[in-house]
Amino acid sequence: MELKNKSKQIAKRCIYNDLANIIISYFVHFKKLPDSPAPQYKSREATWRHSHFQSILCSTMSTHATHESNSDKSRIRLFFTGVTMGIADLIPGVSGGTIAFLFGIYDELLYSIKLMTGRVPKLLLSGKFTQAFGLIPFGFLLPLGAGIAGAIFGLVHIVSYLLDTQAVLVWSLFFGLVLGSAYVVSRRITTWTLNRTLLLLIGFVLTFIIVGLPAIGGSAAPLAVFGTGVIAITAMILPGISGSLIMVLLGQYEIIIKAVADRDIALLAIFAAGAIIGLALFVRLLTWLLKHYHFAVIAFLIGVMAGSLRKIWPWQSTDASGATANMLPALELSLVWAILLGLIGFVIVLMLERRGVAQEHSDIHTREFEQEFKELEGRNTKK
Repeated sequence: MELKNKSKQIAKRCIYNDLANIIISYFVHFKKLPDSPAPQYKSREATWRHSHFQSILCSTMSTHATHESNSDKSRIRLFFTGVTMGIADLIPGVSGGTIAFLFGIYDELLYSIKLMTGRVPKLLLSGKFTQAFGLIPFGFLLPLGAGIAGAIFGLVHIVSYLLDTQAVLVWSLFFGLVLGSAYVVSRRITTWTLNRTLLLLIGFVLTFIIVGLPAIGGSAAPLAVFGTGVIAITAMILPGISGSLIMVLLGQYEIIIKAVADRDIALLAIFAAGAIIGLALFVRLLTWLLKHYHFAVIAFLIGVMAGSLRKIWPWQSTDASGATANMLPALELSLVWAILLGLIGFVIVLMLERRGVAQEHSDIHTREFEQEFKELEGRNTKK
């Protein structure tokens, strides 16, 4: 009994240490390493280092509880990330891919889509069901997908209402979010070569032109809806290019939004079929480019995000033909609220990046503790 109570005390102390580490992480200064395919960080102070004995002890007494806690938190975080992505995909000019990039799940999202449209179907068709289901990242896709679907089907009326009644304030918030995202992502590139700078400018100019194109008349014909799905999903997966905006330019936005609101399953199924084919084709190209030309692609995407700001400028005028043009804001009280919301959006991005760095640091040390525990278990087994 005394040993059991002692174990509980040690486990509780380990949990307090973990909470303290999370709080400390907000105040630790991080220094970014030189260019590398995956961003890495190191602390200037050894505030994260426990003694070897305490690391092994905490891992031994609370590994199972920590796994469950981290797993639950990860699923909740993925769900709300999905909700944010779903809301972004509802708004023309804001990209769900930007949100995924911002929340640090972009690479995992691409890899999961590549699995679901490549190896998994092949294994299923060959009758290897166990291997196929073993490859599916359910813990990642289910909460993220539930959040996206919940936002699209549950919040479509709210988002439409806010865009109709508080358009300037909504666009101001998203302008700050996208601007902050472009700034945060640009910090991943520590060395700006001539090629990277040119790619950034190309991405900016192309996107700036595309988002300014006039919309064409839409059609609810199955072939048109299918083609829209192929093109729009390609835009949705790219940070900075809005799938909703592409649908607006193709004249399909109102048709698809109405289908979502009316639960038109047949039309949505056609759109989804096009989206699946678009994903299967485009994700492979994008993952290959990111693997072989990582920072060149990142530079291009930064330009894309910056160019998309033209479309989400909060103050716009509409002429008789329905064409929109950006204009300067009037000097009135609403301008103060718009600027404030833009700043809030920008700061939210900075806070999310800081939290993401802290979480990455925490995950690194959790893996270190688990590795030490496994090594200790191995030594005990040999003895």
